[in-house]
Amino acid sequence: LDPAGRVRSERFTGDLSWTDPAFARDFGLTLQAAYMQLANRITTPLRVFPAGASFVAQGGSAFPSGMIGAPDKWERQLRLSAAGVYTGFSDHRLRLGFGHDETEIYKTAERKNFTLLFGAPTALAGGLTPVSGADLFLAPHRRHVDYLYVQDEWSFARDWTLTGGLRYDRYSDFGGTTNPRLALVWEARHDLTAKLMYGTAFRAPSFIEQYATGNPIALGNPALAPEKIQTFEGSFTWQARHDLQTTLSLFRHRISDLIGQSGMTYLNTGRQNGSGGEFELVWDATTAVRLIGHYAYQKNIDQTTKHDAGFAPHHHLYARADWRFAAGWAVSGQLNYVADRNRPFGDTRPQIPDYTSVDFTLRTDQAKHGWDFSASIRNAFDADIREPSKLSSGITFDLPMPRRSFWLQARYSL
Repeated sequence: LDPAGRVRSERFTGDLSWTDPAFARDFGLTLQAAYMQLANRITTPLRVFPAGASFVAQGGSAFPSGMIGAPDKWERQLRLSAAGVYTGFSDHRLRLGFGHDETEIYKTAERKNFTLLFGAPTALAGGLTPVSGADLFLAPHRRHVDYLYVQDEWSFARDWTLTGGLRYDRYSDFGGTTNPRLALVWEARHDLTAKLMYGTAFRAPSFIEQYATGNPIALGNPALAPEKIQTFEGSFTWQARHDLQTTLSLFRHRISDLIGQSGMTYLNTGRQNGSGGEFELVWDATTAVRLIGHYAYQKNIDQTTKHDAGFAPHHHLYARADWRFAAGWAVSGQLNYVADRNRPFGDTRPQIPDYTSVDFTLRTDQAKHGWDFSASIRNAFDADIREPSKLSSGITFDLPMPRRSFWLQARYSL
C-alpha cells in the first residue's frame, strides 16, 4: 500500500520434542517445547494516508506531506505441551493432552506526526515525534493460555469408528471456552469411505482488537469475546482406481460473536451462516507425473442484513502438476482461480475483480541428507491480485497482493 515505507522483521524460533511410544505399558508419551522471538521495526516511516490527506471536516488537520507513523513492536511466545496415547482398552484409542502458552508483546515504540483528538487525526506541532501513553498504537500486554483435551477413537463395529473429543482453553484476558468434536467414519467398501463430522471452535481476539489505542482506523475493546463457530460436514472418498482418488465434501457452519468495527471501536457485531462444498482429485498419471486439483463453492449470509456477507469467494479452483523429469529433479506448476467475491451490504464500491495466478517451481529431489535447492516464479503472469478491504479501513481500492516475484531457497539436512 505504501511504496516508501519499509519494515525490518526478525524472527528467531526453536522447538524441542521428545517422544517415547512405549513410555509405559499401552501408553506413549510426547513432550514439546517451542519458543519464538519476533521484532518488527520501521526503517522508513510508513504513510498511513498519502500527501494531501485532510480531516478538517471532521475537526482534525490537513497533512500536506501525509499522515506518517513508525510503530515498532517486540514479541515473544513460549509454548509447552504434553500428550499421551493409551491403547489398553479393547477397540479404543484414548488421547490425552494439556499445555501452557505465553504470548507477550513486551515492548512497543512509535513515532508519528499525528494524534487523535476526539477521534479526528490532528497534526503534532513537532512533526514526526516519539509518543507514549494513549497516543501509542499499542501498549505492552501479556496473555497466558492453559488448555487440556481428551479424545477417544472407538472402533465399535466392523468398518465403523466413532471419534469424540473435548477441549477446554482458559485465557487470562477473556476467560474460558469449551469445544467438542465428533466424527463418525464408515469404511463402506474397500474403495469407499464416508465421514460425518461436527465440531465447534473459536478465534481469540488479537491484541490489536483488544488493546489498540492511538490507531486512526480502529480502537481496541478489552471486553471482546472470542468469535465462535459450529460446523457440520459430510464427505465421501472414492478410490476410483489404484492411481485415482476423489473426495466430495459438503459443509454448513454458523458463526456468532463476529469481531468487526462499529464506528472506531472493535465490537462483537453479529452472526453469519454459510454452506458449500468441495470436490478434490488426486491422479498419479504416470510414475513421474502427479495431478492434484479441487473446486470449492461457498455462500455466506450475514444474519443481521440477510445479505451476502461478502469477502469470501463463491468459486475457488486450484490445480497443480508435479513432474519428476529426471533423477533428482522435479518441476511443478500450479494455478489458483478465485471468483465472485461480493461486497458486504451497504458497500457500494465496484465488484471485487476475479483473478488467476500461476506459479512455477524447479527443485532438486534428493535423499533425506545433504543439500536441496529450489527456484520459484510466483504470479508468473503478473496478475493484479487484490484481497477485499473493509470500507471502514479507508483503503478504497482493496489490498494489493505481490506482483511477479522470484524466490531462491537452499536447505541442508543432517
